[in-house]
Amino acid sequence: MYKTVSSSSDIIQSLCLTQIAMAALAHVPKKMLIQSQKNILDSRIRHVLERINKNPGAFYSVEELAASVKMSVNNFHRKFQNYTFSTPKQYILRKRMEFSRDLLMNGALSVDEIAEQSGFSNRYHFSKAFKNYYSFPPVAYRRYMIEKSKK
Repeated sequence: MYKTVSSSSDIIQSLCLTQIAMAALAHVPKKMLIQSQKNILDSRIRHVLERINKNPGAFYSVEELAASVKMSVNNFHRKFQNYTFSTPKQYILRKRMEFSRDLLMNGALSVDEIAEQSGFSNRYHFSKAFKNYYSFPPVAYRRYMIEKSKK
């Protein structure tokens, strides 16, 4: 099949890959494809996610988020992780990193301003978190992405 696909036109390659994907999906149990009642997003968790997404730079504690939707911390943490596949702290960090990356790409703000707007206590803490997340310090990431966009 590899020889057929690699020596064929784009249309034939696309059709072959579609057939392979369909054959693989045929082996997935139906109950895995149909969303169960357990996986429907709880409105309380949805509310918290919307709140975090709307303002990722705000300060959030797990206790405060749980209290805001009238849930115990343990129940909130468990449900949040079931729906997002990450802990509340991991989710908040990811949203802050995405937000700060977008601000960096805009290029209008200094790293200090981005750190503040992204909810970090100072530039050092922000730079360290950014480098751990993206493997580049913020300034180097900005420079790299600007160079990449020019090419």
